Amino acid sequence: MLAALCLGGHLLVPAGAGSSPPRAGARDVASDLRVSLPLQAYQLTPREQADADQALQLLVRSCMERAGFTWYVPAEPRPKPDPLARRYGVVERRTAERYGYHPPADKSSGEIARRRERILSEPGADVAYFGSQGAKNADRNAGKNTGRGGAGCASLAQRKLMAGADGYRGDIGAQLSWVSLEMSRKDPHVISARRDWEKCMRSRGYRYESPEKAIADPAWHLDSPVVGSRERATALADVTCKETVATVRIWSRAEGAIQRRLIRENAARLNETRRGLEAFRRTVRAVLGG
Repeated sequence: MLAALCLGGHLLVPAGAGSSPPRAGARDVASDLRVSLPLQAYQLTPREQADADQALQLLVRSCMERAGFTWYVPAEPRPKPDPLARRYGVVERRTAERYGYHPPADKSSGEIARRRERILSEPGADVAYFGSQGAKNADRNAGKNTGRGGAGCASLAQRKLMAGADGYRGDIGAQLSWVSLEMSRKDPHVISARRDWEKCMRSRGYRYESPEKAIADPAWHLDSPVVGSRERATALADVTCKETVATVRIWSRAEGAIQRRLIRENAARLNETRRGLEAFRRTVRAVLGG
């Protein structure tokens, strides 16, 4: 998995109230678009994720150069999307108008992957990168058997980056974040807000039971780069309804309360995660020369 992530330039390293809902008519719509949750304190920010990616690729490059190969690393860390930006579906008008339900285009990742794939096509480069067993698995269909032992640069770089950050390996912050999202869907206020969203969408001619159903409509062909006008219109109605009934504010408030409870219940493990995260950040800064 790590090897595939390295090719495209993405590293998924271990990476976040009240009880009564606000009145929909008395809200600041702009605040609905800013999602902030307590468990973010135990995960990397988008900028830190980008720096971690860059550090990993620099370590891979050093290893590959020692083995006699090159490795492409962009001059600057590539920006990462905010992981909370679509936690409750599309919530920004500009995003809906331009991309519909498609993720924002990332033109550079394809070029990065192509450059790295060309390097790995050189004789012996796959073994240097994947290690002998990884290269065997990658080339099984081609019938190749490199016969060389040892770990590859991808795993060696990952180990070096994670050295001293054992408490962060379990990624409990991210795990609890997914737990809280699932739990929040059962919160009475969230259930009510989602029903209000569904009614609002129906009043505009769209029949979806939930924001997730709207995104998952197969008519959008999300695996295709083409964004149709009907998709854009639906996404914009989706955002408008979230604003009208304060879906995001109600949902994030309920989930925030759940996360605070989970933090109290898992304080020991999360404190260990925080220490590991700080160690990881120090390693990243050292690799980047900061």
